[in-house]
Amino acid sequence: MINFGIIGCGGMGRHHAKSLQAIEGARVLACADAEAGAAHELAQACNIPEACDDYRHLLDHEDIDGVFVCTPTFTHREIVVAAAQAGKQVFCEKPLALTVADCQAMLGACEAAGVQLMVGFVRRFDSHWGKVRELVRGGAVGRPVVWRQCNAGSSPKSPWYLYKDQGAGPLMDGAVHTYDFARHIYGDAAAVWADMTRLRRDRTAWDTGTAAIRFRSGDDLVLSWSWGLPAGVGGGSILDVLGPDGVLLFTTPPDRLPAGCPPEEYGGISIVREGGATQVAPFRKNNMFADMVRAYVNALTDGQPVPIPGEHGLKATEIACAVFASSEGRKCVELC
Repeated sequence: MINFGIIGCGGMGRHHAKSLQAIEGARVLACADAEAGAAHELAQACNIPEACDDYRHLLDHEDIDGVFVCTPTFTHREIVVAAAQAGKQVFCEKPLALTVADCQAMLGACEAAGVQLMVGFVRRFDSHWGKVRELVRGGAVGRPVVWRQCNAGSSPKSPWYLYKDQGAGPLMDGAVHTYDFARHIYGDAAAVWADMTRLRRDRTAWDTGTAAIRFRSGDDLVLSWSWGLPAGVGGGSILDVLGPDGVLLFTTPPDRLPAGCPPEEYGGISIVREGGATQVAPFRKNNMFADMVRAYVNALTDGQPVPIPGEHGLKATEIACAVFASSEGRKCVELC
C-alpha cells in the first residue's frame, strides 16, 4: 500500500484524490490547503482521515510516502523542496515552476533526497492527442508539419493566473501543455518568436499573445492564445496540423466515425488529402487524469522511473520563458 497526501484541495486536488480512491494499493491519508474549509470539504467528500491548513503538518506524517502538489504555480518550489527534504515522492502539477532556476532547484532537491519528481502533463495520457502524435510520427500528412492552436476566452476564475509573478497568464499556464506535447512529438525546441499584449489592465500578466516555435526536427508549433476577453465571451478556434500532404483536423463529426465506433466511446481525427479525400482515424476515449495517476502509482509500486520526470517540466518551462524573452526583447530567442 502506498500512502499519499494531497496539498492543495481545489479542482486538481479533487481530481487526483478521486483517481487515487479508485486504485487498489493506493490510499490518501491526509490533505492540506491554506483555506482550511477547502481541506475539510475534500476530506469529507473523499473519506480522507486528516485535513489541515498547513502542508508542513502533512509532511510530518511519517506514514505518507508521497504527495500531490496541486497548489498555485508560484508556491511549487517551496512545497516541492520541502516535500523532498521530508523524503516524500512528489507529483507536481504543471507548470513545474515559473522560472528555470526554480525548476532546477526542485529537481536538485529531489535528486539529493533520492525521491522521484513527476509532472502532471496529463495530455501525455490523452488518447485523443496520442492519436495525433501517432499520425504525425507515422507520416500521415508528411513532414515537416505545422501544429496550429488558436483559442480565446476569459481567464480562469482564480485571480492568481493573471498575475505575472504568480501564474503568468495563458502562454505559461495554459500553453505549457502544448509545449510539452510538441516536444513529445518532435523532440527539443530550437528557436522561439513571440509577441504578447495585455487586454485586461487590472492584471499584471500578459493575457494575450502569439508564439511560433521551431523544433530541431524542422517542425513548427504556432500558438495564439488569449485569456483577456470579458466573462462569457469566446473567440474563434483552430486546432490542426498542416503538412505537405494534407491536414489533420482534431475533430470529426460523430456521424462520420467508422462503423463500430459509437460516438459515446470514440472520437476521430480527420485526415484530409489532395482533392478533399478524407480518412478518419478513430481513437477510443479515455479518462486521461485517471490513467495518469494510475501510471504514476504503478511506477512507484514497481520501483520504476515515473512516466514524466521533472526534467520534462524543466524543458517546458524553458520554452515558456523563451516565449516571454522573445516578446519582451522583440527578438528571436534560440534554445540550446
